[in-house]
Amino acid sequence: MDSPRGRLRRLAGRIRRPSLRALPGDLSGGQILRRSLERAYPNAPTAFYTFERIAKVKPFRDRYRALLDAMPIGVAEQRRMVAEAVVAFDLNRAVFGDLAARHC
Repeated sequence: MDSPRGRLRRLAGRIRRPSLRALPGDLSGGQILRRSLERAYPNAPTAFYTFERIAKVKPFRDRYRALLDAMPIGVAEQRRMVAEAVVAFDLNRAVFGDLAARHC
């Protein structure tokens, strides 16, 4: 498996995990993660989950999802994107597994 940085470099020019980084994902479940991290680790960096330039989260998230749904993407590209999302979730699970091993 590539390192996360290596994967991003290799996938440059493609949509980079939009549902996993910030946009719908972090504007919904990510906010729950942010609060949990802040409670468990008061000094944890949570800027990844902070969106100061988004005044109203729900309308922004709904519009972003609608734009993604309207993209003209073929079945083969959809499958590649889903496969990449699975890898991203696996990488995220590994990070939390490491945190649990160190702190629980």
